Amino acid sequence: MIEQDLESDAAKQYLAAAQEVDDFRFAISADADVLKEYEVSSDAGVFLLKKVDDPKVAFDGEFTSEAIVKFVKTESLPLVIEFNHESAQKIFGGEIKNHLLIFVGKSHADAEKITQAARDVAKLFKGKVSVAQNEKLLADFSMFMKNSFSALPGLVRHSRHR
Repeated sequence: MIEQDLESDAAKQYLAAAQEVDDFRFAISADADVLKEYEVSSDAGVFLLKKVDDPKVAFDGEFTSEAIVKFVKTESLPLVIEFNHESAQKIFGGEIKNHLLIFVGKSHADAEKITQAARDVAKLFKGKVSVAQNEKLLADFSMFMKNSFSALPGLVRHSRHR
Protein backbone atom coordinates (compact mmCIF):
# COMPACT_ATOMS: atom_id res chain seq x y z
CA MET A 1 0.00 0.00 0.00
CA ILE A 2 1.15 3.47 -0.73
CA GLU A 3 -0.37 5.89 1.76
CA GLN A 4 0.57 9.45 2.62
CA ASP A 5 -0.78 9.10 6.20
CA LEU A 6 0.29 5.84 7.85
CA GLU A 7 -2.21 6.44 10.69
CA SER A 8 -5.26 6.90 8.42
CA ASP A 9 -8.34 4.68 8.44
CA ALA A 10 -7.30 3.34 5.00
CA ALA A 11 -3.89 2.33 6.37
CA LYS A 12 -5.53 0.63 9.36
CA GLN A 13 -7.89 -1.32 7.08
CA TYR A 14 -4.95 -2.33 4.88
CA LEU A 15 -2.94 -3.55 7.87
CA ALA A 16 -5.97 -5.50 9.13
CA ALA A 17 -6.25 -7.18 5.71
CA ALA A 18 -2.55 -8.06 5.84
CA GLN A 19 -3.18 -9.88 9.13
CA GLU A 20 -5.88 -12.04 7.50
CA VAL A 21 -3.85 -13.26 4.53
CA ASP A 22 -0.83 -15.42 5.34
CA ASP A 23 0.46 -16.43 1.92
CA PHE A 24 1.23 -12.94 0.51
CA ARG A 25 3.73 -10.25 1.42
CA PHE A 26 2.26 -6.86 2.23
CA ALA A 27 4.14 -3.56 2.38
CA ILE A 28 3.14 0.00 3.21
CA SER A 29 4.99 3.22 2.40
CA ALA A 30 4.56 6.99 2.64
CA ASP A 31 7.79 7.74 0.76
CA ALA A 32 7.36 10.41 -1.95
CA ASP A 33 9.58 8.52 -4.40
CA VAL A 34 7.42 5.40 -4.03
CA LEU A 35 4.25 7.46 -4.53
CA LYS A 36 5.74 8.85 -7.74
CA GLU A 37 7.03 5.48 -9.01
CA TYR A 38 3.61 3.85 -8.65
CA GLU A 39 1.76 6.92 -9.95
CA VAL A 40 -0.41 7.39 -6.88
CA SER A 41 -2.52 10.48 -7.39
CA SER A 42 -4.90 10.13 -4.44
CA ASP A 43 -4.23 9.89 -0.73
CA ALA A 44 -3.93 6.10 -0.83
CA GLY A 45 -3.28 3.34 -3.30
CA VAL A 46 -3.22 -0.44 -3.02
CA PHE A 47 -1.42 -2.37 -5.73
CA LEU A 48 -0.90 -6.04 -6.31
CA LEU A 49 2.38 -6.81 -8.06
CA LYS A 50 2.56 -10.19 -9.76
CA LYS A 51 4.46 -12.15 -12.39
CA VAL A 52 1.49 -13.29 -14.53
CA ASP A 53 -1.08 -11.49 -16.67
CA ASP A 54 -1.17 -7.83 -15.57
CA PRO A 55 2.04 -7.22 -13.58
CA LYS A 56 0.53 -4.33 -11.56
CA VAL A 57 -3.16 -4.24 -10.61
CA ALA A 58 -4.63 -1.27 -8.76
CA PHE A 59 -7.34 -1.67 -6.13
CA ASP A 60 -10.29 0.61 -6.76
CA GLY A 61 -12.77 -0.62 -4.18
CA GLU A 62 -13.90 0.58 -0.80
CA PHE A 63 -11.08 0.68 1.76
CA THR A 64 -12.27 -2.09 4.06
CA SER A 65 -10.15 -5.02 5.14
CA GLU A 66 -12.72 -7.44 3.65
CA ALA A 67 -12.63 -5.73 0.25
CA ILE A 68 -8.82 -5.66 0.23
CA VAL A 69 -8.62 -9.37 1.16
CA LYS A 70 -11.05 -10.24 -1.64
CA PHE A 71 -9.05 -8.10 -4.09
CA VAL A 72 -5.78 -9.84 -3.17
CA LYS A 73 -7.25 -13.34 -3.37
CA THR A 74 -9.01 -12.67 -6.68
CA GLU A 75 -6.29 -10.72 -8.46
CA SER A 76 -3.40 -12.91 -7.31
CA LEU A 77 -4.65 -15.89 -9.32
CA PRO A 78 -3.66 -16.13 -12.98
CA LEU A 79 -6.50 -15.68 -15.45
CA VAL A 80 -6.07 -19.32 -16.44
CA ILE A 81 -4.85 -21.46 -13.55
CA GLU A 82 -2.81 -24.58 -14.20
CA PHE A 83 -5.05 -27.24 -12.66
CA ASN A 84 -3.01 -29.67 -10.56
CA HIS A 85 -3.10 -31.29 -7.15
CA GLU A 86 -1.53 -28.21 -5.49
CA SER A 87 -3.85 -25.65 -7.10
CA ALA A 88 -7.05 -27.69 -6.64
CA GLN A 89 -7.58 -26.29 -3.12
CA LYS A 90 -7.20 -22.69 -4.35
CA ILE A 91 -9.61 -23.38 -7.21
CA PHE A 92 -12.30 -25.31 -5.34
CA GLY A 93 -11.73 -24.04 -1.80
CA GLY A 94 -11.98 -20.32 -2.50
CA GLU A 95 -14.90 -17.94 -2.62
CA ILE A 96 -15.52 -18.51 -6.33
CA LYS A 97 -18.19 -21.17 -6.76
CA ASN A 98 -18.24 -21.53 -10.55
CA HIS A 99 -15.39 -23.15 -12.42
CA LEU A 100 -14.56 -23.75 -16.04
CA LEU A 101 -12.10 -26.62 -16.43
CA ILE A 102 -10.34 -27.00 -19.76
CA PHE A 103 -8.52 -30.20 -20.57
CA VAL A 104 -6.18 -29.58 -23.50
CA GLY A 105 -2.58 -30.58 -24.07
CA LYS A 106 0.03 -27.98 -24.99
CA SER A 107 0.87 -30.07 -28.05
CA HIS A 108 -2.71 -29.94 -29.36
CA ALA A 109 -2.96 -28.07 -32.69
CA ASP A 110 -5.41 -25.51 -31.26
CA ALA A 111 -3.93 -25.27 -27.76
CA GLU A 112 -2.93 -21.61 -28.04
CA LYS A 113 -6.30 -20.58 -29.50
CA ILE A 114 -8.14 -22.47 -26.77
CA THR A 115 -5.93 -20.96 -24.05
CA GLN A 116 -6.43 -17.44 -25.42
CA ALA A 117 -10.20 -17.97 -25.54
CA ALA A 118 -10.02 -19.18 -21.94
CA ARG A 119 -8.12 -16.00 -20.95
CA ASP A 120 -10.78 -13.87 -22.65
CA VAL A 121 -13.54 -15.66 -20.74
CA ALA A 122 -11.59 -15.36 -17.49
CA LYS A 123 -11.26 -11.59 -17.95
CA LEU A 124 -14.99 -11.21 -18.56
CA PHE A 125 -15.97 -13.24 -15.48
CA LYS A 126 -13.07 -12.43 -13.12
CA GLY A 127 -14.10 -12.97 -9.53
CA LYS A 128 -17.19 -14.93 -10.59
CA VAL A 129 -15.73 -17.90 -12.50
CA SER A 130 -12.31 -19.50 -12.16
CA VAL A 131 -10.76 -20.94 -15.31
CA ALA A 132 -8.36 -23.85 -14.96
CA GLN A 133 -6.49 -25.84 -17.56
CA ASN A 134 -4.75 -29.21 -17.64
CA GLU A 135 -4.53 -32.27 -19.81
CA LYS A 136 -3.07 -34.89 -17.52
CA LEU A 137 -5.59 -34.79 -14.66
CA LEU A 138 -8.59 -35.63 -16.81
CA ALA A 139 -8.72 -39.18 -15.46
CA ASP A 140 -8.46 -37.96 -11.83
CA PHE A 141 -11.17 -35.37 -12.40
CA SER A 142 -13.39 -37.94 -14.12
CA MET A 143 -13.10 -40.19 -11.08
CA PHE A 144 -13.78 -37.25 -8.71
CA MET A 145 -16.89 -36.26 -10.67
CA LYS A 146 -17.99 -39.90 -11.11
CA ASN A 147 -18.22 -39.35 -14.84
CA SER A 148 -16.21 -40.40 -17.85
CA PHE A 149 -14.51 -37.74 -19.92
CA SER A 150 -12.30 -39.18 -22.59
CA ALA A 151 -12.15 -36.76 -25.51
CA LEU A 152 -9.51 -34.05 -25.64
CA PRO A 153 -9.77 -31.16 -25.71
CA GLY A 154 -12.51 -31.18 -23.14
CA LEU A 155 -14.47 -28.54 -21.27
CA VAL A 156 -16.27 -28.99 -17.96
CA ARG A 157 -18.36 -26.42 -16.10
CA HIS A 158 -18.53 -27.10 -12.39
CA SER A 159 -20.61 -25.19 -9.81
CA ARG A 160 -20.24 -25.59 -6.08
CA HIS A 161 -23.05 -24.46 -3.83
CA ARG A 162 -22.75 -23.98 -0.08
